[in-house]
Amino acid sequence: MNNSLRGKISNYIALAIIIIAIVITIATIVQYQVEGEKDVPYEITQLFIVSGVTAENQIETAEKESTTESTNEAKENNYWNLKINQFNDFYFLIKENEKYGDDYNIIGITIDNIKIVDKPQKGEIKFYYPTESENLTFENNDEYLIEGSLEIKGTQATNNGKLEIAQTGGTVVLRAMNTNIAEYLSEGDDEIVYDETLLSKANIKSEEITGKVSFDVTIETEKITYTTTVEVDIPIGDITQEGIAKKSLDVEKLVYKRK
Repeated sequence: MNNSLRGKISNYIALAIIIIAIVITIATIVQYQVEGEKDVPYEITQLFIVSGVTAENQIETAEKESTTESTNEAKENNYWNLKINQFNDFYFLIKENEKYGDDYNIIGITIDNIKIVDKPQKGEIKFYYPTESENLTFENNDEYLIEGSLEIKGTQATNNGKLEIAQTGGTVVLRAMNTNIAEYLSEGDDEIVYDETLLSKANIKSEEITGKVSFDVTIETEKITYTTTVEVDIPIGDITQEGIAKKSLDVEKLVYKRK
């Protein structure tokens, strides 16, 4: 075998090795994008969503701000001027992965990259964090509006109202509210229940309030920081018929990636 032929064979072998290395690298990258981290210290073990309907009586709001004759008269005559909202409450249970070898505390949780993937025909979706009330309530108030991102600090115990989570895991709660779906005016009703019946009273159809949202949940620990994306259709179920709808999402489909 002459030197020229040996040289060609060596070049072919080198080229084949380079091609194989490139293919393996691309396959590894693709696999990581699909499957993410195989082993993380903390993971979302439950993701529960509750959807329903609520409303604000603008007469009561006006009464708080003023004691004019018109607001008093409206109250006496059982005049209702309601803003109808549709809420979707997210409950994340973040627990330590028992299969992970070492113990690392949670430094913090971040909710960001919030997107309205599919905008409903009616209303405007906004995200809120809970108040400091003991019974874990939400208020449709700009004071609790999530703008850009939500930072939750790792501490000794979970306190959602104070935006704190136990360093060994806990529950994270937030609300996606479709605000101002419609207004409902009524005069003479002694009582109006703030539930799904308001949708039919205001002639709102189920398809007019369906949408899709997504956001990233980033878990920062003492060792690594990683993130996963949650994307979900809201509301959960047909609340025009069901009233309050509840559903647990498949957390096995969540993919974690290092940041």
